[in-house]
Amino acid sequence: MLPARRTARAIAPRSSARFSKAPVVTVTARATPGWGIRSLSDNGTIHATVAFAKGDGPVTLHGYSPTPVSVTASGGSVGQVGYDSGSHLFSVSISPGRGSTVPVTLTRR
Repeated sequence: MLPARRTARAIAPRSSARFSKAPVVTVTARATPGWGIRSLSDNGTIHATVAFAKGDGPVTLHGYSPTPVSVTASGGSVGQVGYDSGSHLFSVSISPGRGSTVPVTLTRR
């Protein structure tokens, strides 16, 4: 039986004050110890560090942004970014690389 899915919500400090100005991100992953958002900052671009437990597969970042977002990852890989222009919701899969953490950058286009 697979572990239950668990969601962590991470909102950058500036994002909560200016909700319509920056993306808001949530993360969905298997409930394994050691995963989650290790750091999060917002200077107009969201910078997050996603932690993976040993043997973890990809996690999916979900969020809100008034415009589509571009996503990059260092030391991991990024799947295709999905964006719904009606709801302004996006989702993207982040896969781990060789290390246990992947720095991710989300930028509004």
